[in-house]
Amino acid sequence: MGDPSDKPKYDRIRTRHYFAGGHIRAARLMASHCQESERLAVEAHQGGRPTIDYDVQSYAVCAIVESGAFVEARLNEIWLAAREPNRALTTSRLAGLDDDQIDAIRDLAGRKDSERKNVVSKLSDTLACVDKGSIDKELSPGRDVWGLTQLRNALVHFKPELQWDNEVHTLEEMLIGLVPGNPLMQKAKPWFPHQVLCAGVALWACEKSTELILDWEKALGLTSSYSTEHAMIIVEG
Repeated sequence: MGDPSDKPKYDRIRTRHYFAGGHIRAARLMASHCQESERLAVEAHQGGRPTIDYDVQSYAVCAIVESGAFVEARLNEIWLAAREPNRALTTSRLAGLDDDQIDAIRDLAGRKDSERKNVVSKLSDTLACVDKGSIDKELSPGRDVWGLTQLRNALVHFKPELQWDNEVHTLEEMLIGLVPGNPLMQKAKPWFPHQVLCAGVALWACEKSTELILDWEKALGLTSSYSTEHAMIIVEG
């Protein structure tokens, strides 16, 4: 048995952690719980009047918010890696990109106007700056994730508002053709927030955010995906 005093000693250890995968795993878990809770609620209220199930709503909120967080986290992983002064530290994270492409992403990420844009625009600008096309916000999954980010923002920064039953909510107009209906709410109003807080939308948020990021990684030329994580924890003793 070795002498503990022979162990190497360090003054400080620096680690970097990635969490895009953590966000989408959380989103999928919440969507799964939402689906099961909704199934039980539909069975219990079969043939009944429209109803709100707070468990279903809670799981749906978490899945929507975490799906949006996943997209932003994945973008941030690439942008911050491109801005790392010591490029050797981020070689695996940026594998597939050459030095000129990394420099272009670094310059984009450093611009003040970039931070104010919607995450879908940031993803699209990243492709454009390395001459890899752009994201069409009128087609799926770009259109879906654009709507998802607006929905996420509306929930996170919720502002009570008066809604007339004969008017179409802005989010309803944006999402009505993209998301499935709510079997518990049926056609009850208001559409927002109640109609979107259901299992179908929770699953949609997970699926479309993942689809967009996988498409983006492929178009960008990355050879490592968000699921390639190397976490390090520091244990004393």
